Amino acid sequence: MTTIDEEIKMLKDYLDLEALRFDHNFSYEIIVDEQLDIHSTEIPCMALQPFVENAIIHGLLPKTDGERKLVVSFKKENDNSLLCIVDDNGIGRIAASERNKNSLRHKKSRGMEITSLRLNALGNKTKGYQIIDKKDANGRPEGTTVVLKLNL
Repeated sequence: MTTIDEEIKMLKDYLDLEALRFDHNFSYEIIVDEQLDIHSTEIPCMALQPFVENAIIHGLLPKTDGERKLVVSFKKENDNSLLCIVDDNGIGRIAASERNKNSLRHKKSRGMEITSLRLNALGNKTKGYQIIDKKDANGRPEGTTVVLKLNL
């Protein structure tokens, strides 16, 4: 476990390295609910990193037009839970899946499987996660949102 403050520092370091690695082809923002005590509230260490990595690699980098943006937010809910949200405006999971099918590289990704197992091992610390495929008014993909819900 780590504090939200420490998690944010690790995410910023990771995002800065990825931005440098990919020639600053995307931007990011981290938003924190003012109701949260980020210095004492603990969350699983690096819980968001696999979702952030997927957003960058599979969502944002393949996008060919417009801004590429990632927003990570931490929000306290009234039911004494914490929402950790990773939101991108990339190509969406369906287009990313099609790209991967057509790729010469047929390596099976285990990132989400390992993340699920890790979150399940936390027992009552987590309430699970949800992946939302965003679409515009015409049903075209507008990116992906991952919502991880943790017990405080």
